[in-house]
Amino acid sequence: HQGGIALSAFLDINNNEVQDDEEPSVSGVEVAIQSGRVEQLEADSIIYITNLEPYLLHSLRVTSRGLDNISWQPKYATYGVYIEPNQFKELHLPIVIVGEVNGKMIKRTSRGEEGTGGVTIYFYESNGKLVDSTTTMAEGDYYFLGLKPGKYFATVDASLYKTLGFD
Repeated sequence: HQGGIALSAFLDINNNEVQDDEEPSVSGVEVAIQSGRVEQLEADSIIYITNLEPYLLHSLRVTSRGLDNISWQPKYATYGVYIEPNQFKELHLPIVIVGEVNGKMIKRTSRGEEGTGGVTIYFYESNGKLVDSTTTMAEGDYYFLGLKPGKYFATVDASLYKTLGFD
């Protein structure tokens, strides 16, 4: 009386979490679950998870390690699926195209420009909600991959201006 999950991933081009006609199925998503058996047929992009205990909420972790493009990322990293006996639950995973941000934190001095390492750069949505952060490397370079479609702005902690010698 066990149940299962039939999982399929698709490239969510318009970011609406629904697979529209022009949005292709995607293979290469990797799934981790604490119980059950994960199977994927070579000729199929569907991942089958079988032998799951019914009447329980099962937690899935999804990673992008096997996807064809580094900018393709699962919209959500974890899913909870309630299993019913003798049934397969269909789970459609949106894969979104994420953006990359890179730059350099520099300070102009009498000796010229110098990179500033160890500074945290914060990324915010246009509404002011903090999304994520990254830290500059020794020469001031920073890199971040993972911003979902949208408008963002970046800033550093204003209290650092004086510490770093910025005006």
